[in-house]
Amino acid sequence: PAGARRFDVAHRVTRGTRPLNVGLAPSGRLYFGECFGNPERGEVHVYGSDDGQSFDVAYTFPAGRIRHVHGVWPDPYRGGVWVLTGDDDAESGLFFTDDDFRTLEPIVAGSQRARAVAVIPTSEGVIVPTDTPREQNHVQWLDVESARLEPVAPVPGSVFSAARTENLFVVSTTLEPSVVNRDPRVALLISENGFDWGTIARYSRDLALLNDRRGVLTYPTLELPAGRGGAHVLASGRALKGQHGALLAWDERALLGPT
Repeated sequence: PAGARRFDVAHRVTRGTRPLNVGLAPSGRLYFGECFGNPERGEVHVYGSDDGQSFDVAYTFPAGRIRHVHGVWPDPYRGGVWVLTGDDDAESGLFFTDDDFRTLEPIVAGSQRARAVAVIPTSEGVIVPTDTPREQNHVQWLDVESARLEPVAPVPGSVFSAARTENLFVVSTTLEPSVVNRDPRVALLISENGFDWGTIARYSRDLALLNDRRGVLTYPTLELPAGRGGAHVLASGRALKGQHGALLAWDERALLGPT
């Protein structure tokens, strides 16, 4: 509560360690989806709340439909939220609801191209970076009206985090074990228009000898702030060499150059 010095438990997560994000819908409701191993492919819930103080099941994916929910992301331009699911081809999808989950429509589904953790809605379409260790990852452009999803730029790894500043779109890659995406560094990429992307920074993982110890260590990456930011690109390093306890910042003006 406002002014309090103690956190109160609003919801106890019983499956998985945590949701990957909590999205604030244009309606004012909060939503998150369950993200857990789910080897049996049981049913998966999306939880909703009017006030953040308690959460109830808002929608349930039936058993066998998906593995888990990667994210629930608000789209103020279309008055709803995107629900991102994975992991196998048939389980991966970009779903949309504009009526607080009374209906949930699959817009693109059925392949690794529809496997994402974060998206960036714009007034013209949706930027969809992929999250797959099985194929080359790309930043993609979704034309919502036609449901046409087109790759616009390759990226060197799975994308777990995406953000906007005043004038830039930003994505960061993650060092997820892959036989396809072999770059040993995390990359930070920016774009002014969503179609032309450039890398502004790369970082090596810390404790490289441990490489893949899933369950003990998480994947190295750059965490980006959710929502639209100001005139700086901000990122926080996770398991990156030399970037412990640091907030990294780049001035937009320096990145954009002279006008």
